[in-house]
Amino acid sequence: MDAVTAALVGSLGGAAVGGIIGFVGTRLTIQAQADRDLRQQAFRVRQEADADARQLRDARRERLRQSYETLVLAAITGNEMVRHTQFVLSSDETVEARDARLGKMISEAWKGIDAARIALMLESDGREVLDVFDRDLSQPYTRFRIAYGIDQKAKGSIGHQEFDRLRDQVAAGVERVVESARARLDALQQVIVTGP
Repeated sequence: MDAVTAALVGSLGGAAVGGIIGFVGTRLTIQAQADRDLRQQAFRVRQEADADARQLRDARRERLRQSYETLVLAAITGNEMVRHTQFVLSSDETVEARDARLGKMISEAWKGIDAARIALMLESDGREVLDVFDRDLSQPYTRFRIAYGIDQKAKGSIGHQEFDRLRDQVAAGVERVVESARARLDALQQVIVTGP
């Protein structure tokens, strides 16, 4: 092999090695960019999914909040009615006038209860608060109303201790309804974070 051939083979060999190195480098760069693009696309998809989850969670929380507000208003109003049956608020108010005023107050506060009940039955997070409302507020409230009606027809047939016990149960029921609703709403405040 003469010097020209050796130089030619060396040049061709160097060019071939350089070409191979260039090709491999280009291929690695393209693969790295494709991997990066794929990771970015997956991150965007997770962000969109998390945004959708946040939107659904927030809408659900708002629906529940509205229904819980109706229950809490009914609970507080029922408690007020139970407390106010102990006394006549103004000197010229009769028991009948007081009862009519309280009945109107209750009717107004409880008119959205049926719609709230249905809405809460349809939500997985709504049933628990509805159960607390029924058990801890509605039942003692109903027992109080029945006892009150009986006592109005036969004065003194229901002892003051029984009325006091029922009033205490209704007041405690209001607290449990509020606590339960607050706990369920707080649980829906969880942060939704897009993963790495």
